[in-house]
Amino acid sequence: MMKILLINPPIEDFYQTEIRQEPLGLEYLAAVLQQQSHQVKILDALASGKKRVIPLPPQ
Repeated sequence: MMKILLINPPIEDFYQTEIRQEPLGLEYLAAVLQQQSHQVKILDALASGKKRVIPLPPQ
């Protein structure tokens, strides 16, 4: 078993996109790794709010 950290790095949003999505690709990868008995964590630096927060659009 390995301990694995998957990172979604912060990026500069030149287009100032209002809609942010969760890192679905990393979540799929984490699920496959967990099925193979690895210990997996995801660090979503975009969601950490270190630079700025872009609110989700109203539903």
